[in-house]
Parts: sequence; C-alpha cells; structure tokens
Amino acid sequence: MSQKFFIDDTKSGACLWGVFLSSPDLSETTANSGILAVSRSEASTDENGDPACPRLENGASAGDPFPDDVAPGDVLDIIGETTYFSSSSCSDACGDLVCAPPEAASNCAQDCGANPELIGQSAVGQYQVEWIKIATRTGRVEAPKPHVLTPEEVMKLSSPTETDFFHAWGGVKVRLEGAFAPVLRTDAMGNDVVVGSYGNIHLEGGPVQVGDKIYYIGGAQSACHKGPIYSSVDVVFNRVDGFVYNNFCIWSLQPSNKCIDLDPPSEDCVADGLMCL
Repeated sequence: MSQKFFIDDTKSGACLWGVFLSSPDLSETTANSGILAVSRSEASTDENGDPACPRLENGASAGDPFPDDVAPGDVLDIIGETTYFSSSSCSDACGDLVCAPPEAASNCAQDCGANPELIGQSAVGQYQVEWIKIATRTGRVEAPKPHVLTPEEVMKLSSPTETDFFHAWGGVKVRLEGAFAPVLRTDAMGNDVVVGSYGNIHLEGGPVQVGDKIYYIGGAQSACHKGPIYSSVDVVFNRVDGFVYNNFCIWSLQPSNKCIDLDPPSEDCVADGLMCL
C-alpha cells in the first residue's frame, strides 16, 4: 500500500523501515484490513561514530528484506512476527497530557479538548508486523481505494482515547473528503501559516493532524521528499488520503505522496509539474 520509508534508528545500531500492507482481494479498504510492517537493517556509523542509515533518495539500498522499489499494488509473501507497539513515553492521562504541535506545548491545558487547535498524545498503541525475515514480491494488482471516513470516524481519529477505533483502523489507508480548513499556526516571525515547523498540518473537524512522515527525507534535494508548501492561509482541503498511524504518540493521517494524496496538492507540485510517483 506504500513505498518503503525510514522510521527511525535504534540504540542497538539498527535502521527501522516501514511498509504499509493490506489484506488481499479488496476493492476498498475496511476496518482491520491494514497493518504497518517494520523491517530492520544494520546501520553504519558516521564520522562522529553515531548510527547512520542509508538515504533512499540517493539510490542506496536499505539492506532490509523488502525490495527497495516496493510500491503500492505489489503482492508480497511475508514472514514476520505480530507485535504491539506502545511507547512508555506516551500518556493520555490528564495530568501528564502533552499536546501537539510541539511549539504550542507551553500553552497546553490539562485537557486538549479545551483548546481545539491542540492534539493530545495517545497511550493507545499500534499493531504491526515486525522482525521481517522474508518479503518476496510475487506479482502486481490494483491497490484498494481508501475508505472515506464518516464524520463520526473523523471525530474518533481526533480523540487520543478511541482504543477500538485505532486498533481497527491503525495501518489502514483512509480518506478525508469534504471541505477541511486548516487550523493556522504561528511561525517564528509571528505570521499565520498552514504548515507547522515539523511539516504537520492540522485540519478543522477534530482537529486531525496530517503529516509528512512517509515521503519526507531530511536534507532531500528532490521536492518529492520535502515538506508540503501552502502559502495561502485561505486554502481549503477537499480531500486527504493517508494512513492511520501513531507517529511520536500522535494518531494522525500520513499521506505517502504530497502531490497525489492531497487536494489541493502541495504548491511545489503544481509549480514543477511533479507527480512524485
């Protein structure tokens, strides 16, 4: 359902890579039909002796079991282990609640619901397939269309405590469809902006955080791997496709392509004629 993307490196010197998977023979995604697969490769070291993972933008091989050019529609045979990832640093208890965006944390109330532009951390974890031993490509099909979230489902996506919803829809590609205005942020110069300093967009209607985790690569030369650009604060999103994903304790939507999964697309897609396939 997605390309391969970099998740993180570990203290043990491993590089973590992600690929979203779907149940076979579907025309549209459904609850419990998707999952994140997490594979590993061995990190090298940089000049400071710190772990260094390959940069996929440069054509380097990740060195993990998944094909480096894995893409939506690939049919795969996979052997791994199911796990449940829940970070001990995440909490949705009122007294310990941390809010996003990070730059607004100092103004965070105990209950993020008291401030609609803030999104609370969630202690609800995500199911995944991990410790991948084999990932063999066996064919190609048309990937299923993303399920359109109902207004009730959008509200559940926005709540940090909807355990049943996140267990059912975590790892599944879904769609927001309608007219979603951004919750504006303030940049270092005091200007209202659509995209926050971490590449996140917050949409009204929850709010829902839309990130760039899958396609962003730090220091990238290609615009396809840079954060989204929206210069007008009056932009309204007609559609957002993305994976339901717990990224740094925040349940969010993560598009895999800023030119195709966002309507309107990032401005550099339009200006440069990019599709980022």
